[in-house]
Amino acid sequence: MSRLLAFVLAALRRSLWLGAMGLILLALYVSLGRQLMPLAAEYRLEVQNAARDLLHMPVTLGELEGRWQGLSPELVAHNVMLGVGDGAVRLDRLALVPDVSGSLMARQLKLDTVEFAGLHLSIVQSADGQWRVDGLPERGDQPPPDLQKLVTQLQSVGRLRLLDSQVTVEARDQAPMTLTYANLQLRTQGQRLWLDGRLLLPDGQPLSLHAEAWAQSNDWLGSRAELYLSLPQSDWANWLPASLMGSWNLAKLQAGGEMWFEWHDRRLSRAVARLNAPALRLGRLSLDPVQMNDLVVNAYLDHASDGYRLQLDGLAFTFEEGRWRDTTLVARQDMAKDSWHLLADRIAVAPVAELVQAMMPLPERASEYLQGLGPSGTLRNLQVDYRPALGGDERLAFTANLDAISIAAHEWVPAIRNVSGAVRGNLGGGELRFDNRDFELHLAKLFPRPWDYRRARGTFRWALDDDAVTLAAPYLQVEGEEGDIAGDFLIRLMRDPAAEDYMDLRVGLSDGDARFTEKYLPTRSPALSPALTEWLNTAIRGGTVEQGYFEYQGALAGEAAATARSLSLYFKVKDAELAFQSGWPVLRDGRGEVLIENSGVRVRLAEARMLDSRVHDATAEILRNHDGQPPRLDIDGQVDGHVRDALTLMQVAPIGTSGMFADWRGDGPLNGTLRLGIPLAKGGQPQVDAEFSTANASLFIAQANLQVDALRGDFRYESERGFSAKTFSGQTLGSAIKGRATATGAPGTPSTRIEAAGTVGVSPLLAWRKIEQPVPVSGQLPVRLSLFLSSADNHLQVDSSLLGTSLALPEPFGKSAGDRRDTTLRMTFGGERQRYTLRYDALAALTFVAPGENWRDGGGELVLGGAAANLRTDQGFYVRGSVPRFDLS
Repeated sequence: MSRLLAFVLAALRRSLWLGAMGLILLALYVSLGRQLMPLAAEYRLEVQNAARDLLHMPVTLGELEGRWQGLSPELVAHNVMLGVGDGAVRLDRLALVPDVSGSLMARQLKLDTVEFAGLHLSIVQSADGQWRVDGLPERGDQPPPDLQKLVTQLQSVGRLRLLDSQVTVEARDQAPMTLTYANLQLRTQGQRLWLDGRLLLPDGQPLSLHAEAWAQSNDWLGSRAELYLSLPQSDWANWLPASLMGSWNLAKLQAGGEMWFEWHDRRLSRAVARLNAPALRLGRLSLDPVQMNDLVVNAYLDHASDGYRLQLDGLAFTFEEGRWRDTTLVARQDMAKDSWHLLADRIAVAPVAELVQAMMPLPERASEYLQGLGPSGTLRNLQVDYRPALGGDERLAFTANLDAISIAAHEWVPAIRNVSGAVRGNLGGGELRFDNRDFELHLAKLFPRPWDYRRARGTFRWALDDDAVTLAAPYLQVEGEEGDIAGDFLIRLMRDPAAEDYMDLRVGLSDGDARFTEKYLPTRSPALSPALTEWLNTAIRGGTVEQGYFEYQGALAGEAAATARSLSLYFKVKDAELAFQSGWPVLRDGRGEVLIENSGVRVRLAEARMLDSRVHDATAEILRNHDGQPPRLDIDGQVDGHVRDALTLMQVAPIGTSGMFADWRGDGPLNGTLRLGIPLAKGGQPQVDAEFSTANASLFIAQANLQVDALRGDFRYESERGFSAKTFSGQTLGSAIKGRATATGAPGTPSTRIEAAGTVGVSPLLAWRKIEQPVPVSGQLPVRLSLFLSSADNHLQVDSSLLGTSLALPEPFGKSAGDRRDTTLRMTFGGERQRYTLRYDALAALTFVAPGENWRDGGGELVLGGAAANLRTDQGFYVRGSVPRFDLS
């Protein structure tokens, strides 16, 4: 035990002595260094010459200073110049710190730290686009430095520092960019190198970097390296060389962020970037730049065995006051197949279309179409395959899901709204399959209103070749308020302006609502005149379309010949409501067919109701006039109805008979044929030709205040002439009558003369004219009535022989029932004043004018003896004339 303790004490004593001796030697080493290093200033010329021999170039040291720093000496030279003339490099300060221990162990000089201060470097782009570094010492005709040798030499320096220096970048044809206060430090440890740096951009913002490398001196490209950059929020647009931008114009790039790079296996193996750009203005050189704001993105680039993979996460920006929401894009390279595969979770179509139009040099026609279509909506799960090795259309293929995609109508491309489905295609064409709700389709060149539906299913295809762009929908099925609809179309738009564009469109409707047929009227087609268009839009008011179709085939150009296109529209309807024209009674409960073709419109009506009458076996035609004349609606049909409906038609229809038949009333059965010619242009005069028969009908003629019952006969009304009947019979004023009617008018002024004969009792006749005072007349009157009706003049003439009539008047005016006295009574109707004229054989003549029915305010003249009576306008009654005898008894 004592021996062990003695050994420990001896070892401790020797260790303390060795430590003390080491401290003494270290103190002596430091003391000598502190004393001797200041003497280095006296060896400036010797050091200058040694440096010249070592570097093989002129070296000038303005001042040499020796110091002691820690445990190492430090040699500092001020105002150092390397080289001569314009190629000389000037340094404010050059400091060298040797690695004493390393040098002793390696038995050669090693430097712990080399420090440069005040170095000015220029990175210049030459006219051929190559870059060079100015500011390094030139060595005459010696070859450029060997990178492998340079890396080996750097490994002999522990730290290489560049302080307070300046780097100027001079891109070709651009203003120089100066980076100031550049502080860089390179540390080496065997094959491993660290680089840390910080410098100021021209706007004063700091840029910092950190790099690590595992150098291979024999193959420096095979080294492994990592780089980190911290970029401040600055405007980089004016600092990036134009050669990097190519055909792009970068007007503004206010951006900042962080970047990480990894170099491995002689390639860039990984890169990560987190960027935030509050403002970006970018565009093609031939176009005005566009502005994007608040752009953020996280980018990841990785290299795998099959190629590179680029992923953009959280891509978002603001463009034209619209926000592109967070999007993930992935681009994957397949080197074995020489292809790229692009994936995107969602892409807003509208901003992409606007960016493409603003930034890409599209052909004029493509730019016009892109602007006119104005696509919007969202693409989801987009996949794009680019295979440049393949020829033809298969170089680029894509698939995607559509979410509420819409495009506007442009030229003959139809507008669509809210399409959701799946699409796939390539450079030569593609196919869209959709099944969605709230769908809208609009062929704006043919139809003024879009077709909107609750649900739509179908397929849409397109194809592009050297001759044309073809759009086709081989299958469309929709559900809307108007019913169930199926259709298909094909549109071929030729690239050659001289070639003829073509469309084939078919739409079928079943169990539909006729109120919506207006939607399917191609009123913008040259085949339909404006007047016909207006009539079609207003005529069909309701009903049920059992089945119908619309078909268009032929040229699309409006100036094409009429024979270059075929248009047809067909409806089979029931419970239809059809309005011929404003003012005409509406046809209700109609059942028939409507056919619209190039030649015009045809309606076949099996049956319908007009007012309370039944119309059947009717046709209506609107033939297209190629001579510029306005179209006309021609109607021909059978009517089984009532007299009151015929009178209503005459009173309300715009055929110019409302005045003539005003206040007429009637009832009873009526059947016949109705032919109408209705001009569709404003200002035209309709034509009416109606033939009808009636039996046991009643009729009240308002102008004559005459009621006719048990009316029977065959009648005809022509709007060009008037009312006529070969014969008719009836009962009026309590007696049977027979007669005829003759149309006496001319085009524009129809008129009618009704002639009837019968025997009428005096009492009913007096009651007819509302004569209540006792009169000396009794018996029966054989009468012949002549009623003249027109828009300008209405009057009644009654002729009678007075056989069967007794007049209790003084001689010579009185008569018995057996005496004949030819008498004529004429009276007018309408107007402010009524005129009466009476001729009593050759015995008396009477004229009387009264305002309306007010006899007291009237005036007239009675002439006795056979002379004619004058028409007076003053008030009062005048009597004149002479008679051979007058019995007053």
